[in-house]
Amino acid sequence: MPTTAAPPSPRPDDRVRVATALAVAIALAPLTQCKPPDKNGAFGALAPKEVAGCCTDFRIGYDMMVTDFGVDPGIRAPYGAFAQAMGDYVVMSTRLLDDVTGACRNLALDFGGKEEDPSVHGRSGSEASYAWCNLAARRLQDAFTDSLQPAGHFNAHFAPADCWVDGSIVGRCEAGCTADTSCEEKQTADRCDKEQIVGMCTGKCTGTCQGSAIVPASCEGTCDAECEGACAGSCYGSCEGVIQAGGRCRGVCMGTCEGVCKGRCTGVCHYAKAAAGKCDGPCRGGCSTPYTTVKCATDLNAPKCPVDGACEANCKAIGQARASCSAPSVTIALGDDISKEISADMGIQTKLRTLELNLPKLMAAAQGRGPQLEAEAKAAYEAGDKIVADKVRGAEGKLGLKGSACARVMQAAGEQSLQDFHVAIDAARIVLRTLPTPK
Repeated sequence: MPTTAAPPSPRPDDRVRVATALAVAIALAPLTQCKPPDKNGAFGALAPKEVAGCCTDFRIGYDMMVTDFGVDPGIRAPYGAFAQAMGDYVVMSTRLLDDVTGACRNLALDFGGKEEDPSVHGRSGSEASYAWCNLAARRLQDAFTDSLQPAGHFNAHFAPADCWVDGSIVGRCEAGCTADTSCEEKQTADRCDKEQIVGMCTGKCTGTCQGSAIVPASCEGTCDAECEGACAGSCYGSCEGVIQAGGRCRGVCMGTCEGVCKGRCTGVCHYAKAAAGKCDGPCRGGCSTPYTTVKCATDLNAPKCPVDGACEANCKAIGQARASCSAPSVTIALGDDISKEISADMGIQTKLRTLELNLPKLMAAAQGRGPQLEAEAKAAYEAGDKIVADKVRGAEGKLGLKGSACARVMQAAGEQSLQDFHVAIDAARIVLRTLPTPK
């Protein structure tokens, strides 16, 4: 049975994700909107100020960069960028935590755990994440000890998501914060290092071709994930043909190819020197003809036009939160010593299948996008402190009553987001620590 990595289970559509994140904000509202903030927190300067009323303008899923929070026009743009960043990261952290909890629950149940287990029954939120991931770790440890690892060695190859920042989103945010409205900003291609530029290439791709588990890309070279096609090297997975000495597949390889893959790649394809360089997915790092679309695989370089530093940090964070990403994947590479045994054991194949389905979300949280998003959220949160800290002096300050109230809600959203990121990353690592060391 092939060990082809299957696409991750479908996520809820945007309306469901926004509703979930909005529920988090609503749950926070009674505790934060009308009460003084923590004097020791980043927004402690707001603590001694009496604020009348509550904030109703911080709305997740809305364009808050154009929302009038009642603040002084001179700080409206950076304040709106801060609000947007906090709203976006509530969505991202909620999604990441849900992904980790769901993946741990799936693994725990597929490896013999029960919904009625006292350690998970009735748990919710962060407690549910830790509970399900600890149960999954225990069940996986038993499986590796009893059946999987004794049957022979295998390695889990992780292909992280490739993400591309849309420069127009960042540019729009920065334009509102620039001190020189007559300044014309550089285009995305001019603010992105050449090797990081990504786009559709109708000519020869002189960089790498970006495939994914959902949309594999054409490849004639080394594939860092699963190869679907001819493998001029050792094939670890399923060979639809004859396996020669040393694991070489004379036929079609459906698995990890240690050599040249000629077919499709579910990750990044690095072209062989003599390859034609035809890429039917995003091409990164160079194209013989102009790209038809241009995005950047990393943060844009600093803007040419003068932008407030705190606002720039929030614009950068918004760009990362709204980046378009491919799906991460995990391929289980089977060793030569167990390929025949595994092929004949449907029980072990089922366990390998659920690992391939659920490990991508855990590895993405612990090793991929998770730490990066946590760092971006922290930078945006700290930049927000700088935006509002000096604006609360005087009778009302530049924030005004509504702006002061909303700043506390934004603080609460940022703190909740950072907590959820921490829990998701930490819980995912509990499971990953049970995986055998690659051989």
